[in-house]
Amino acid sequence: MNEVSKVRKRLTLDTPAKRAKFESYIRDEMKLVARSALRRWRVRTLVSAFNSISH
Repeated sequence: MNEVSKVRKRLTLDTPAKRAKFESYIRDEMKLVARSALRRWRVRTLVSAFNSISH
């Protein structure tokens, strides 16, 4: 019972500071993912454009 309440306490971001920290962490992760995906997409389009020009 004690373990469950401990886990539940950890899951519920009870304090506003903790919630803000968690949200900023999620936002940074999403930014990183979006940036890497955009970079991959840009590289792919550049490569395909280069291939279409050279052929």
